[in-house]
Amino acid sequence: MAIIGHQEEGFHWYEEASEAYRAAIAVAVHYETPFDVAVTPRHLAIVLDSLSERLETTDLLEEAQNECNAALEVFTDTQYRWNWAVTQNCLGKLLFKLGVATAETAKFKDAIVAFQSALKVFVRKVAPERWAEVINNIGTVLQFFGARTKREDVFTAATNIFRTAANARSREDAPILWATSHNNLGTSLFFLAKESPKMEVLDEATQTFQHALSVFKAFGSARMAGLAVGNITRLEAHKKALAGVETAGESSVIESRVDDESNESIDDDSSADDTSDSKHEAVTSDETGAKDQTASIAVD
Repeated sequence: MAIIGHQEEGFHWYEEASEAYRAAIAVAVHYETPFDVAVTPRHLAIVLDSLSERLETTDLLEEAQNECNAALEVFTDTQYRWNWAVTQNCLGKLLFKLGVATAETAKFKDAIVAFQSALKVFVRKVAPERWAEVINNIGTVLQFFGARTKREDVFTAATNIFRTAANARSREDAPILWATSHNNLGTSLFFLAKESPKMEVLDEATQTFQHALSVFKAFGSARMAGLAVGNITRLEAHKKALAGVETAGESSVIESRVDDESNESIDDDSSADDTSDSKHEAVTSDETGAKDQTASIAVD
């Protein structure tokens, strides 16, 4: 039902899916394995996140956070490691959205902690796409926090992380994710240039947005293409304003996104068991550099 809900407009499929997952959770503890007991709350959290977005409300996000925390009582960094990392990434995205909704700085800090936990498993050699997704999400948190605090060091860290994610992804193998990373990089470059005006940085941002737009259009992603077009329009208006040209009625809000691609399929990783988790544990050190880039940024 959740998959149908993603493919169709509206939200009733998500509502039915959430009720089905709640019913499953109520009985799972009596009949299912520990894995099933834990994976069902995570799937409910994903559905609640999607439903919250469709309804344009944040009321369901705290319930989704609680469901992720319930899953993490079973998925740990020593047991079901892969699913622990998947759940930490899911939790990080929920905490970020709650931070945006409530303006609570602690939520942003907790989101980064969750993402960095996921990076203990999602290393580049083992899971390059997952790795790029998580560092992209860290960049989004830092960028939003930088926009609130007007801190150039935070924008610089976000830009470095987005550039790493963009360079790691392949336009041929994962075009939409590649374009999303470039849209986010363009956003970060724009904010960085606003704090320390440099026309060459704004020009790079324009080019980066245009790269993203070309892919969104080619693959029929109308919503993301519209976001990129809006970003380009606002960026060009800002460049004209810097040049002394009068502009009116333009919003200065440039938009970036956390990576929700892995939430598109509710069955993602649901077939994994403790044996399949172990195959990802050959490399466990953090190779990303993302933790190093965020460690010196105080989110307070």
